Amino acid sequence: MSATIRIESGISAGTSYWIDRPVLRIGSDPQCEICLPSAELSPHTLTLEFRGGAYRVYNRGTSAVSIGRAVVQPGGAAAWEEGDTAQLPGGLRLVLEVDGDPRPSPRQETRVDDPYASDATAESAEARQTTGAPTTKKSSKTTMQLAIIGICILAGAAFLFMPRGEETPVVNRPTFKSIVESGLKKDDNVRALVQQLQYAEAAIVRGHPQLAGILYLRLRDQLLHQQQSLPAADREDARVMLDYVQFRLSQFQE
Repeated sequence: MSATIRIESGISAGTSYWIDRPVLRIGSDPQCEICLPSAELSPHTLTLEFRGGAYRVYNRGTSAVSIGRAVVQPGGAAAWEEGDTAQLPGGLRLVLEVDGDPRPSPRQETRVDDPYASDATAESAEARQTTGAPTTKKSSKTTMQLAIIGICILAGAAFLFMPRGEETPVVNRPTFKSIVESGLKKDDNVRALVQQLQYAEAAIVRGHPQLAGILYLRLRDQLLHQQQSLPAADREDARVMLDYVQFRLSQFQE
């Protein structure tokens, strides 16, 4: 096994990151291996290093952070023990979890919290099945896939800029935070939907409204498609999430 970092607060709450390398960066910059979308977090806040059988963090930000009981000033370092909580600016909390051997290792299965992982896995499997096929077929298939992606993006953009009619007010609409906190306590079906909602909301925080719109559209379509196939216990969560997604999409059209 290996070690993971679990996010306990913020937009990414409930997400776990598998530690697959001896050195990785944590911060708000999308280039970091663990990206935490927060306006109060430095682009590069921490560097995590595995050395001598233990984990150690280096404060690369401009504010003090807490690792367990230790307060680490900018430029300082501290050991990060299993189960310790890292308190970062903006109220972000991260917990180091170890299951067996703590050494970083490649993940043995596809990450369940990656919204694109299933697509990538399917494409890889299909590629293996078609090994040895003529190059022209591969090229044709790639061209077709790119064309379909382009059409989807154009359709999403067209939807976002359509004139918006009057929206019926919704009394006591659940907030993003309440939806996430409630959904992460449910089964895998709801948790997977919540994580997609988190990715869409994170795109807004990072300043990528077009990407956020596309992610929200994808989640809306998935919720509509799965509405009847979900277990009865999950349908109310899906309905509440769909209402929030529709509300977010209406804001893009204002």
